[in-house]
Amino acid sequence: MDRELMATTESDGKLRARIFRMARHFAPRDESALKATVVMVAALFVGPDEEKIVPVTGYSGEYVAEVVERLRVSGLWSAEGRLDYGDWSNSPKGMVRYALDLAVALGIVVRTNQKRDGEYVYESQIYENSKL
Repeated sequence: MDRELMATTESDGKLRARIFRMARHFAPRDESALKATVVMVAALFVGPDEEKIVPVTGYSGEYVAEVVERLRVSGLWSAEGRLDYGDWSNSPKGMVRYALDLAVALGIVVRTNQKRDGEYVYESQIYENSKL
């Protein structure tokens, strides 16, 4: 699902607070999940551009680059600056889509170009020959 970038004229501090608040909604307890979610949410505001994400999140360039690479390899971020996250609604299906996007960002799975029943197929980075 393509998402338009959320327009904002907020100062960096207010923007950072808003990004972290949204990320905590999805990953309130786990620090590694929260960090990866912050990177993904930041892209909704400033675009899938690590040079813009680093200052707004305060995370190291190395960390952001690792997450960005995973998201790009899986096609969740395109070279043209488009985002292709699943619908992260509060529905059960929306939470599964968020969990899969997060698993990509964390390096647990890779989204393939294949689809099954209209949904992308994911390959585990942990277990050999495993497709989800």
